Amino acid sequence: MSSLAKQISVPIFSGQNYDYWAIKMKTYFQSQKLWEIVEGVTLPEDSSTSSSAEKGKLENKKAKDSEALYYIQTAVADHIFPRISVATSAKEAWSILQKEYQGSAKVRIIKLQTLRRDFENMKMKDSETIDEYYTKVRELVNQLKAYGEDISEKRVVEKLLISVTEKYDPIVTTIEETKDIITLTVTELVGSLEAYEKRRSRREENSLENAFQSKLNMRSQNSNRKEENFKSTMEDKKKQNMRPCRICKRTNHLEKDCYFRGKPQCRNYKRFGHMEKDCRLKGNHQANCIEENNSRDQLFYTCNSVAETGEATWYIDSAASNHMTYNKGAFQTLDESFKTNVKLGDNHIVKVEGKGSVAINTKKGTRIINDVMYIPNLRTNLFSVGQMMEKGYTLHFGGDSCTIYDNKDKTLKIAEVRMKEHRCFPIHLQYMGRTAMKAQEDQSWLWHRRLGHFNFQGLKILHQKKMMTDLPQIQAIEGACEACLQGKQHKKPFPSGTSWRAKAVLELIHTDVCGPMRTPSHEQNRYFILFIDDYSRMTWVYFMREKSEVFKVFKKFKNLVEKQSGRSIKVLRSDRGKEYNNSEFDKFCEEEVSAMYIFQQRKGTNWREDREGIFLGYSTQSKGYRIYNLKTKKLIISRDVEFDEDAMWNWDEEKVERQSVMIPKETPPQQQQEEGTDQAEMERRSQQAPGSPRRPPPSEEIEEETPPRRTKLLSDIYETCNFIMLEPENFEPL
Repeated sequence: MSSLAKQISVPIFSGQNYDYWAIKMKTYFQSQKLWEIVEGVTLPEDSSTSSSAEKGKLENKKAKDSEALYYIQTAVADHIFPRISVATSAKEAWSILQKEYQGSAKVRIIKLQTLRRDFENMKMKDSETIDEYYTKVRELVNQLKAYGEDISEKRVVEKLLISVTEKYDPIVTTIEETKDIITLTVTELVGSLEAYEKRRSRREENSLENAFQSKLNMRSQNSNRKEENFKSTMEDKKKQNMRPCRICKRTNHLEKDCYFRGKPQCRNYKRFGHMEKDCRLKGNHQANCIEENNSRDQLFYTCNSVAETGEATWYIDSAASNHMTYNKGAFQTLDESFKTNVKLGDNHIVKVEGKGSVAINTKKGTRIINDVMYIPNLRTNLFSVGQMMEKGYTLHFGGDSCTIYDNKDKTLKIAEVRMKEHRCFPIHLQYMGRTAMKAQEDQSWLWHRRLGHFNFQGLKILHQKKMMTDLPQIQAIEGACEACLQGKQHKKPFPSGTSWRAKAVLELIHTDVCGPMRTPSHEQNRYFILFIDDYSRMTWVYFMREKSEVFKVFKKFKNLVEKQSGRSIKVLRSDRGKEYNNSEFDKFCEEEVSAMYIFQQRKGTNWREDREGIFLGYSTQSKGYRIYNLKTKKLIISRDVEFDEDAMWNWDEEKVERQSVMIPKETPPQQQQEEGTDQAEMERRSQQAPGSPRRPPPSEEIEEETPPRRTKLLSDIYETCNFIMLEPENFEPL
């Protein structure tokens, strides 16, 4: 190795910034005269027939190849070395790294396209300095060159001139008019821009210091004029808070004091003092139009005063912020509540009267152009380049045409627009015609009501068999008939395969209360309570005088079975009677029992009444829907629900418009005198319920009408259970 190689340290590649590392390594190999070896040298497989001089050259090339391979192996990090450990030549190792971190030829072309797009769209930010922005541009140019793109100095100069912010416009104009852009170097341009930046910064600092000094000097002079300043400030605030004048739209005066009151107004430019026929600017270029200078060409020249002014002609505009049109008939949908203002290229402000979508016909089918602004005072339809790029479309300007590519398939060409006179790109769009729909009342609902709400299938059979005259063709219509739901709704069967059985003792306990009996027992007991273990079918019976003893008996039963079995009760299933559904019982079950499931009470079917309610969601404790009853103002949990998806409840007017449900209500039969107090208590709580449907009902007003799991009749359980009777041992009469 040479002495120079010992002095220069090889750059280490850790997996990032491969392009920079490759440039450094190329320079290093060139300094060691090894770059030709890395690019590739052909070594003969059989060197036995070569002369001694050729053998010497061959050995020298092999040594240099090994030396270059050693440098590459030394210049990569340990976690990257295994990828090139099998390489036997410098070219092989270099190709492995290049293919992995730069990609194949196809991948490099895609990356190059991305870099080109970034280069074209790069613009200087207001917060950046010339040095910071030039560093970003130079870095992107170096990446383009690394991928094989030839970026000339002239192109970089043009990029800097058109992408700096507006505050550099004076110096940019001076450079363009006094210097030759073709021979101007990037170094000279950056130097001129930085010098202007420093002068501008120094001038702003001096202005700030002068303003501060002026403020200090004015304090003593203004001390005696506070009252006058206060009055002036209040008057200014009053003017600012005024409503805009309806004549000139300004806020510093009233309409009666407007200077332009009574003067004619031009309809072209909304200016005062002349009429439209006398307008001096009539026929000139309008929105987004740059006046052409014969001395030099203009970039992004867009004009709307051309020969082609048809309603289906749009102009591709790189300066327009949104798609704009004056043709209201082109819209498929139009939101006229959208209002804003748009400032045109001549500082003229026009009003936006809506925003919507336009449907056009293309060779690839119908396409929708969204977010199109409706501006009646606009004289040309403008097609925004920026909005198309935001949607993912690609626009390529080259030669004398503009090509638009699809946002999903970048190779699919949508349109190609040729440049016409005035250097404009007019595109002719064919609007998709809107179809007028004729509304006609369906006869199916009418005949359904005429025949006593007969089902649609039966109506179709009557028509097919010609059993009725003048009966038209009936179509089955999806929807809810309120009268049918109220008169024909029935309980739904439990879904098959959803039963749940206990797998251990005391895992599930069924319980129910029976009574009051007409004939009391010897101990004057009129009630008895059952506890049935779902797994063993063991049954416990306790007699009671009142239903209020249920909680006391349950605690007694719980202590008994848990001590005998060594297990704890996990689930208690009841019928949601008042003796189970109370705060004391619920609190005890939350602390001592895993869960308490309450299934449906078997109420009488002769007292059914359909109820209308609002669907709120699904119950977390049972297989039912949470329904808000509109009449009782209570929350109901029910499984027997029919949905009307075309209805909704209007809270303000308290009437049905869309999304309501019908629930079959079952009123229990008349109970005996002992249950009168319970019924009175329920009515009292119902009257105390909040009147407003917006307020959620209290927890005690929730009615549940569906079991959490599949249930069985007690008669079915009695057939296989082990029955035991518990009664006080003393049967002596009182």
